[in-house]
Amino acid sequence: MNLVYVILAMAYLVLLFYKLLKRSYSKKQKAVYIMSGMSAFLFAGFIMGWDLYF
Repeated sequence: MNLVYVILAMAYLVLLFYKLLKRSYSKKQKAVYIMSGMSAFLFAGFIMGWDLYF
């Protein structure tokens, strides 16, 4: 299940980047989206770094 999370987190980051470029959001909304994306990226990094994907 952890490997699925890593793949989904990477897909989320790509879609988030595309969505932020395509639409205009307030600064607060952009900050929340970016922080949620970064937390997903960090958690995926921890999974990969600690070899929890097996």
